[in-house]
Amino acid sequence: MTVRNQTIIILASLLIAGCGGRNTNTTSGKDSAEATVTTTETPGQVPESPYPDKVLWGDTHLHTSWSADAGSAGTAVGPEDAVRFAMGEEIKSNSGQLAKMHRPLDWFCVTDHSDAMGLITGIIGGDPELMKDPIIKQWHDDINS
Repeated sequence: MTVRNQTIIILASLLIAGCGGRNTNTTSGKDSAEATVTTTETPGQVPESPYPDKVLWGDTHLHTSWSADAGSAGTAVGPEDAVRFAMGEEIKSNSGQLAKMHRPLDWFCVTDHSDAMGLITGIIGGDPELMKDPIIKQWHDDINS
């Protein structure tokens, strides 16, 4: 059996297993197409919902100046400032202006790349050890021009 076939079988198994959950909020004796939600509510009481009732605002994917793609595109904000900004503190933005969110995020993730992490800041900043390489020196000059 090939790896591709094994992968397809595993994904299909997970999909089927995930679809087999019980719906405990249905009336008995009816199939899922005819099922209705049953509630036991008293007058003036808000019925309990099976759905989340609180919105949390966040960001699942944020790259800082430590990632080569963001850093070479002009991102000047590092991870520490990104965290401070997400928490509602004022920081200096990429354009040099002060920036502050109106409302802090409830959660967020710094997702910098691990490959060559921080290298782009060294290239842009002119790290003397990196500038010994003529190609990297040229990149430094090109980015900063």
